[in-house]
Amino acid sequence: MHVTVQIRMDQGKDVLTIPVSAIVRDADTARCCLVVSGRIKYRPLVLGFRSGDDFEIVSGLSGVERVVKTRAAGLKPGQPAERLPPAP
Repeated sequence: MHVTVQIRMDQGKDVLTIPVSAIVRDADTARCCLVVSGRIKYRPLVLGFRSGDDFEIVSGLSGVERVVKTRAAGLKPGQPAERLPPAP
């Protein structure tokens, strides 16, 4: 026997998401790294649904922050950082 199911999920409009690669997890907590005044700063997050390679951010970010998108787990708070332009 087999069964085919369709799961309906609510879709929110204007939902803030960040890539899974930007999220650092420790036990029961989730956080991301931000670049603030040229330094790394951690910010705790409350995560919502995961959709593919992105997580919905329920709280912790407003959408104007500079989030480190990759290799965030290897960064330390206070470490110098600078924003690079996107690759062509």
